[in-house]
Amino acid sequence: MKTKLLLSIAVAFIFNCVSAQNDPLLPEDMYKKEIRIFIYSPSNHESRIIRIYEDFEANTVMKIFRSDQEGKLSVAKEKQIEDANFWSKLDKTQIMNIANEEDIAFKFKNYKDVEIDGSQVMLAYEKPDILGEKENYGIVIRDGDRFNHVKYSNPDFYLSLYPEIDELNSIVSALNLIRNVIAS
Repeated sequence: MKTKLLLSIAVAFIFNCVSAQNDPLLPEDMYKKEIRIFIYSPSNHESRIIRIYEDFEANTVMKIFRSDQEGKLSVAKEKQIEDANFWSKLDKTQIMNIANEEDIAFKFKNYKDVEIDGSQVMLAYEKPDILGEKENYGIVIRDGDRFNHVKYSNPDFYLSLYPEIDELNSIVSALNLIRNVIAS
């Protein structure tokens, strides 16, 4: 029950934060160098948390937590990351500096001219929606005194539509780096 509550609080924390300026919301139990990725898939109600951190002995450790049907978290995978350049590769993705998806929403819109009553032209916009499998990501990252937290929905899908958006390139690059670590 306590684990389910912690997961609910963590997911609510990530998906309700609006900017990285809320530094007092930095989780107290974060290591000095850590990234946490909260993943929620609404279609199957699955939640996962990926934690990668540098422990007190300078080892880089990854833990993946999954929720069961009742929302209880358990460690699904744990390993030490051998890539000595992992943190510098992650830093190159600019994940520490990107804004929330909400703050760059204007970049995702397709604009159209819409006529009203045959005379007035108005600019309207719409953001394409994804059908089927969706994934919401909340990311908290800390490197010493630097801290950022962002949330994105379906970044891989939107990057395929908007390859020119730098923030999407950064978030997907960071996620791909972590996916490669998980797969190795």
